[in-house]
Amino acid sequence: MKSEKTLPKDGIEGLKENWKSDLIAGFMIFLLAMPLSLGIADQSKFPPVFGLVAAIIGGMVVSLFSGSRLTIKGPAAGLAPIVGAAVVAFSDDPILGWKMTCGAILVASVLQILLGIFKLGKMSDFFPASAIHGMLAAIGILIFSKQIHNLLGIPGKMLVDEQGKALSPLGLLSHIPQSIAHLDWQITLIGVLSLIIVFGMPFIKNKYVKLVPVPVVVLALAIPLALVFGLQGSRGFAMIKIGNFIDQVGQGLRGENISFEGFKNTFVFVQYVLLFSLIGSIESLLTVKAIDGLDPYHRKSNSNKDIIAVGIGNLFSGFLGGLPMISEVARSSANVSNGAKTRWSNFFHGVWLLLAVLLIAPFLEMIPKTALAALLLGVAYRLAAPRHFINTSKIGLEQLAVFIVTIVFTLVEDLLIGVISGIVLKFAINIFMAGSFANIFKAKTVVTKYADKDYSIQVLGSLTFSNFISFQKLIYSLPPKSHIKLDLEKVTYIGHGAIEQLRHLEEEMHIQGGSLIEYNKIHLGKIGKHRLSALRLNSKKNAQSDLPLLSERAKLAKELNFKFVEYGKNEIRDKFSKFYLYKKMNIVESVIIGQNGAKTISIVDFTGLETKGLIASETQKTIFLINTYLPIPNFVLEIEEEANLLAEGKDIDFAGFQDFSEYFLLKGQNELEVRKFFTPELIRFFEDNKDYLLEAEDGVLLVRPNADLLTNYEIKVALERIQAILIIMDASLYVTSEA
Repeated sequence: MKSEKTLPKDGIEGLKENWKSDLIAGFMIFLLAMPLSLGIADQSKFPPVFGLVAAIIGGMVVSLFSGSRLTIKGPAAGLAPIVGAAVVAFSDDPILGWKMTCGAILVASVLQILLGIFKLGKMSDFFPASAIHGMLAAIGILIFSKQIHNLLGIPGKMLVDEQGKALSPLGLLSHIPQSIAHLDWQITLIGVLSLIIVFGMPFIKNKYVKLVPVPVVVLALAIPLALVFGLQGSRGFAMIKIGNFIDQVGQGLRGENISFEGFKNTFVFVQYVLLFSLIGSIESLLTVKAIDGLDPYHRKSNSNKDIIAVGIGNLFSGFLGGLPMISEVARSSANVSNGAKTRWSNFFHGVWLLLAVLLIAPFLEMIPKTALAALLLGVAYRLAAPRHFINTSKIGLEQLAVFIVTIVFTLVEDLLIGVISGIVLKFAINIFMAGSFANIFKAKTVVTKYADKDYSIQVLGSLTFSNFISFQKLIYSLPPKSHIKLDLEKVTYIGHGAIEQLRHLEEEMHIQGGSLIEYNKIHLGKIGKHRLSALRLNSKKNAQSDLPLLSERAKLAKELNFKFVEYGKNEIRDKFSKFYLYKKMNIVESVIIGQNGAKTISIVDFTGLETKGLIASETQKTIFLINTYLPIPNFVLEIEEEANLLAEGKDIDFAGFQDFSEYFLLKGQNELEVRKFFTPELIRFFEDNKDYLLEAEDGVLLVRPNADLLTNYEIKVALERIQAILIIMDASLYVTSEA
């Protein structure tokens, strides 16, 4: 609850300090990772036990020297289609194909280590966001094309063409009607019920149900049904086969699980080495960036060190026969949600996995593949959900074109061709939009120094994803904690990728004690309606409001007789970044400041990352900050079902107010003072207004309507409710002082 928390220690000291919270978080992630690792290995055409091997190494080995503190390392569904395609491409013999794929993984791991050594950890910034999102959506479709058949109980030997070769992704999609016609109803029943759990559990609001990971519920249903239906008998193909873990790892230690014969087919070998190293590294770097945004302590990861650590992990995994690993986003975001504080949660998740494979391997062999298919179909949906297409189209039709081209070429050809196609199209669009080839790789800038750590940078021409690295290098060359004014008066085009990177750079500089403020961009118009849409030199045909949200808030400020403050005011950001409810939400979009008697009210729109279920996603919200200048006790009032129940602090309940006590979670540093402050009138207000959450910190109130970005009308309604809260609080403080 204290506004300034001490950073968790690292290393052995961090283990001593935080072992309890990290042990619990590691166990929760183990429950997620165990079935997913088995399913990913099966999708990859690897022996299932080697999915666990990769996860164990990612936890127990890589965690000790990784560059990020809260990411979980392990096999990823995103790489599974690539690995499976490699096994098929290397050999018709699945065992030999697996071993040759391990050879490619080992070489790719060396390349990953070199990427980190040569400090190429920022290379993900060079890849356009629309192409990366298209790549992830294509991976989702690839996973779906395979796992839908597993869900229906169709054995792999039926998924071949007339020549006996495995069906292509498009072939697998076109084969779905035939698989439905020949489904095994018992296997399908287990799969469909598992799928209902995967998609249905996030909608259950019960706080105790939310504590149980979805895979645990799936297995609790699927395993008994598999035993009842006798799937281990004649339909043994439907069950996971683990085998003797020690024997199989022993073979790996003797070098029996790896082969470099695949190098004879040089083109195929090089292709998959590049895919494993580049795609794996990009996914890892994107995850590290996302989890840094979720870290409640705002710690910044060392991306180069992290890529080296992942490469070393892949070196061990590939040699033993295991899958390639990455920093995996779903498990990592769940790690943060479950209260992890240091890298030891990743280590403990590996320990739990090792204990499971040593002690309960027979139990793991009771898991039906159709249940794992349901879990992977959940992953596939999150990667390729319709909302990704809709959101991309809002950013701009040019982004949608890159997104779709990447998907199409991936499905028709392969992932490498798909990503290259998206990048080439993005280059062509940028050249057309900028109207010049001039600074496609290097941003043209003029730097002026006004005082110590006070600079102006004028950008000339265009700023795009392909030249932003040079611009970022310029920023990093300036002294730490510099204050920079970014003059955009002579800019003709700013691409979507550059705008997104500017937001991250502004946030990074603020956290480090500096600032980056944009100005002189009134001549630029947005191509799309999204806040991150590309900006282009205005014309009568394409002119749009630069930031519609700001113009709306400016109207509201005038109507309320408040002061309107534009984007990026660090003093406002500092005020709310200390609050428990919103440590992760640090990109301020707009601020309106006004007075309510002696109290100062700030209406703040902001964008940031939050975790919903297993996914870290971007969100926009409106909150209210009220500087009361009154001795209000520090507390947090949040919805109990949505709170992190593993977090420290006692829930303060009130006798006679069952509705309030069951719905809200109230925590405070001084329970007695909080109880005095929450008078019956205040409690009844929140019983009648359950869509408002509240936090008090050093006399400043944070009021958060339980909704996303508010309209101007909704803000007016909220202000009326806040006025009622303030009146009740004034009376509460008066009663307390009299007592």
